[in-house]
Amino acid sequence: MTTPSEALLASVAPVTLISGVGLVLLSMTNRYGRVIDRARDIAHALRHGGQPPHGARTQLHILTERAHLLRSGITWAVVSVMFVAVIVGLLFTGSFFETEYPHFLPGAVFLASLVSFLISLTYLLRDLGRSLEALHLEVKDLPSKPAA
Repeated sequence: MTTPSEALLASVAPVTLISGVGLVLLSMTNRYGRVIDRARDIAHALRHGGQPPHGARTQLHILTERAHLLRSGITWAVVSVMFVAVIVGLLFTGSFFETEYPHFLPGAVFLASLVSFLISLTYLLRDLGRSLEALHLEVKDLPSKPAA
């Protein structure tokens, strides 16, 4: 049995993970918003006869893929935070209600949280790769030297 103060000490590492995941979530949601805005701008130009960017349909395809990658990454990051919340809940309910959980349970849930976070980061890296491909498409037909 643990005391509430021991449960609080044991929850410091998992709660620190929430902070780190939160910063990554902030980055991913900002990227997601920019992808959606860019896709809307291109779609608007295509629909209303504006001047769409070079390779607009290919860019829309890449932006759609990126949005799916980012949404998946965001989902896995949220799952990671939810696992951490379960850990903290286990630690405190065990302490306050004098409930004994198997010793491996908090560790197993923490490991699940870390795996979820790693999956989330994998989706973020895949998005970064696709964004670089989109950039190459955008600049490939530009002259190598600016016009004088």
